[in-house]
Amino acid sequence: MGANRSAFNNFMETNIKEIFHETLKVWEPEYTKIFDVETSENEYDRYQEIGGFDAIPESGEGVTLTYGAPAQGYQKMIGDIVYKYGFKVTREMKDDNKYNLTDIFSKKLAESVRDTIERIAYSVINNGFDSNYANTGLDGEPLFSTSHKYGSTGKTYS
Repeated sequence: MGANRSAFNNFMETNIKEIFHETLKVWEPEYTKIFDVETSENEYDRYQEIGGFDAIPESGEGVTLTYGAPAQGYQKMIGDIVYKYGFKVTREMKDDNKYNLTDIFSKKLAESVRDTIERIAYSVINNGFDSNYANTGLDGEPLFSTSHKYGSTGKTYS
């Protein structure tokens, strides 16, 4: 049987949590160097595009002005994802903790958190050509697609 709060309340609330955060503080994230990171208090966030205009045509003197009409563009909803992971330690292992294994486990768990964050962030690039990947653009196309649609015009660009 593993550890639980009632059996290890002081141990879980002070020692392991502090080590966990110390390890994360030492780590310098890589993903923040290429991605803008936003936080949200919402269950999901909605991104709405305003469609653009066609290219402006050439005109000459006395030629009637051409008018365009903007349109509502694509919409994307992004929801929060919860991740949960932990480890258990038996009472006997805690009592006989000659080599600070529980501290090492905490540091390894923090490394796992760091690795998971990096993998998720870079999956946007690693899967940027895959149309089956869940993280497509507002138009439903992969990041590196050559057929992104320009608003409501139906024209494509890359």
